Amino acid sequence: MTVAAEAAIRREDLARAAATLGKRRWYRPIVHLLDLPGGRRAVVKDFLPCPAFWRWTVGRLLAGREVRAYERLDGVPGVPRFLGRLDAWAFAVEWVPGRDLGKCPKGTLGIATFRRLAA
Repeated sequence: MTVAAEAAIRREDLARAAATLGKRRWYRPIVHLLDLPGGRRAVVKDFLPCPAFWRWTVGRLLAGREVRAYERLDGVPGVPRFLGRLDAWAFAVEWVPGRDLGKCPKGTLGIATFRRLAA
């Protein structure tokens, strides 16, 4: 099911995003947090604001790769559900609340965390 069919998300809706996640750098996509009807949320990863060369090469490659990974992981507990592509440079997944493991202080994560990730 595509985003357009499920949530009627259009590129114009990104301007009304509830938040922008992460730090903005010229080479990174913008990650939008959107409020959907019914109290649900979606995350849209968007490479369109990147410089043209980066967007048309690396952006399309990375977006396609990530979309294929989400499609293969469909139904795996703890993995956000893929909601579809907006266009060649943007795709959406459901919002799953949690911690950013990259921002956890070194040594604060137990071995059980990594065993769950491996499983």
